[in-house]
Amino acid sequence: MNAPLAFLKRLAHGALKTLLAAWAALLVLGAAGFVLFVWQAVQQPATAWPPDGALVVLTGGKGRIHAAMDLASQHPERPWLISGVGPGATLDSLERMAHQSLPEQARSRLTLGRQADSTYSNAGETARWAVENHVDHVVLVTAGYHMARACLELNRAAPDLLVTPWPVQPEQFYSHASTTRKMRLMATEYIKYLAALIRPWTQSWAPVPTRMPETLRMLLGH
Repeated sequence: MNAPLAFLKRLAHGALKTLLAAWAALLVLGAAGFVLFVWQAVQQPATAWPPDGALVVLTGGKGRIHAAMDLASQHPERPWLISGVGPGATLDSLERMAHQSLPEQARSRLTLGRQADSTYSNAGETARWAVENHVDHVVLVTAGYHMARACLELNRAAPDLLVTPWPVQPEQFYSHASTTRKMRLMATEYIKYLAALIRPWTQSWAPVPTRMPETLRMLLGH
């Protein structure tokens, strides 16, 4: 009896050590990934506008529309999309909100996308717009902390579309928000990014239901 019991104890001890080592490795990888995520999130956009490429801006955060209108004013000949526009919003109201006045050519080249209400659907709306407008390169404008997830979703929705990130850094938030609030935002966005990253695998064995709690829907990017 003693030999089998000793064997089971050694087996359980070995399994526990393996499990703890796996958890420790996951924690280290997660922490390293978070550091890299934060570093990427605070990067500034390139100093020069690409020689080609349409403009796409995703609504949902301060400064995005303003930055996109600045770019559209500098390059009014390029087609551009504002994805995720609310049902009551108009170009005039967006100009007032951003304290901008667009050139007529930029106004004529704009599409207001009203079919998206999440990063996941932003990507689908952008992919359809790119096909309809024969666009193969977009400059993507969104918040720095949102850029990784936005690029991930867009690359999945349109794998042949070249994407140049143009991150917007909300200066007021970074200047005045507490460190705790900043880190909470980064941690939340990192969790959302990881959820979006693994979504194809989770859906393969547990399809996401049509109706789900709002918190779960946001984490999965729907």
